[in-house]
Amino acid sequence: MASRKDNHRVLLIGGSLVGLAVVLTVVAALAGVARDGGAEAGERLAKPRLLWTSLDCPSGAPTVVARVAPGKARRILAQASLVREGRRIATGRVGTRPSGGRVTLRIPLSPASDLLLPYCRLVEGTSLTLALEARRGPDRKRLVRRIEGDRYRAEPSRRIQLGSVGEPVSEASGLVESRTDPGTFYTHDDSGGEAAIYVLADDGTVVATQPVAGVVNRDWEDIALGPDRAGRSIYIGEIGDNGGSRTSISVYRIPEPDLRGLARGGSLPPVIPEIVDLVYPDGPRDAEAMLVDPSNGDIYVITKREARSRVYRASAPRFEGETVTLERVGDLATGGVVGADVCPDGQTVLVKTYPEVLAYVSDSGVEAALAGEPARRLYEPQISFFQDEAVAADPWCTGYSVLPEGSGAPLARYAP
Repeated sequence: MASRKDNHRVLLIGGSLVGLAVVLTVVAALAGVARDGGAEAGERLAKPRLLWTSLDCPSGAPTVVARVAPGKARRILAQASLVREGRRIATGRVGTRPSGGRVTLRIPLSPASDLLLPYCRLVEGTSLTLALEARRGPDRKRLVRRIEGDRYRAEPSRRIQLGSVGEPVSEASGLVESRTDPGTFYTHDDSGGEAAIYVLADDGTVVATQPVAGVVNRDWEDIALGPDRAGRSIYIGEIGDNGGSRTSISVYRIPEPDLRGLARGGSLPPVIPEIVDLVYPDGPRDAEAMLVDPSNGDIYVITKREARSRVYRASAPRFEGETVTLERVGDLATGGVVGADVCPDGQTVLVKTYPEVLAYVSDSGVEAALAGEPARRLYEPQISFFQDEAVAADPWCTGYSVLPEGSGAPLARYAP
């Protein structure tokens, strides 16, 4: 179960609150002022982009967080307003001068009170408006984007190319996005790769490597986040079996890496994983998809090669080196599943096949969702040798990111 501290990191577009109205307005105005230096002659300015936004409540003080690709803007201004029942109850404003690359804006709301947003969530009748202004050169351009209503079922409307994932990742086979540090991703290589987790920035750059000691990467296929005794951990699925001959598969559990004080691109000390071995009740299976129920730690493995992929469950393993026999709890309507993830509320499960992304939704949780009928979500297959396999729900469940295998693979987010 998440701690109060974890609850205070609930994201702006997160939760399942009936009647929530979220209005997100992004205004990009390019205004030239002498102190900004002006634009070079004939230079065309790229529009700044809002990549994602979230809500953080450290020590009960609500703060809007926005990740922005500023283009060639020399100055970014941001203002946030919290409105309840038609009355403005809190505001915040910040500015920054981008030094290159993407910028993260943190906009404290004033007055700072955890009573504004109980448990860091927008309650019924409350809305948040965010306005961004980018300045450079003599021209003005405006971009307005709006999101309204409940958007917690991973229903995006556009594809955003975030970047490309390079060395040392050569054959990425799983992806998950941090719940406490949005825009940070975890991935790993496929069979035969290094026994390590790679930490990615939201432009695909490998910012850290977390070696996993005492195990080998025989066929790591998926990665997930889930609970443990101390809070939240990374689960690594050693679940691939192309030959259908393994007597058991394994799941490794390690803490989320702490990158404080680590140089960008550095390697962390090796971590020894907790381990559980899993056995199918009906013989070996090849699987590439795994997810963990955020409410109780149950592990779900979804097979690949059947015409109807099978769903198996291990109920909250202790991770003390034990062997657990999986329980077959259902079949999906499709086969060829190559990746899966679950939203933090446990009510929306995303399943990836090569041609599509499917969403299974139920207010009753993971197993009930997987027993229902799926709905197709936006997905644009890329015309290249890359095939997206991994899927990661974003922390507020408005969209997801995908990543294919291969060196230089494109990391893309599907967002509202």
